Amino acid sequence: MMISAKSRYALRVMVDLAQHNSEEFIPVKEIAARQGISLKYLESIMTVLTKGRMLESASGKGGGYRLIRQPAEYRVIDILRLIEGNLAPVACLCEGMKKCDSSAECNTLPFWKGLEDAINSYLEQHTLADLAGVGKNCSCQG
Repeated sequence: MMISAKSRYALRVMVDLAQHNSEEFIPVKEIAARQGISLKYLESIMTVLTKGRMLESASGKGGGYRLIRQPAEYRVIDILRLIEGNLAPVACLCEGMKKCDSSAECNTLPFWKGLEDAINSYLEQHTLADLAGVGKNCSCQG
C-alpha cells in the first residue's frame, strides 16, 4: 500500500490547522506558504476535506478554512480514507471489488487481512491532536 501525495498533504494541512486552531478562518495562502504546497493543488485538497465535513470554509474578507471539531476528534484513518477511498493492501480486500476466483482457497489472504487489520488499528489510534502535539497534558499554570 502506498499513501498518495494528496493524502500526505491533506494530513499535513489538517495538522497545520490543528496547530493554528482558533475560531478564526485561516486563509489558504497562509497554509500553502507554511506547508510549501502549491496554492492550486492545496485548493483541490481543501475542496475534498470540506465536502467530507472535515473542514468549514468561508469566502471573502476574513475567509479561509478551519476545523469543524477539536483536533482530538479527528482520527488519522478517517482523513486518509476520505482522500484515498480505501486503505486495503491488496485489491481482494477492497469493499465492492470482485473477489478473485481463488479467494476461497487462498493461503495468503489471511496474511493480507492481518496486515490490513494492523494498519487500520494503528491509524485508528492516532488523532490530529497526537500529530500536532496539541491537547496533551499541560503543566501550565494559569
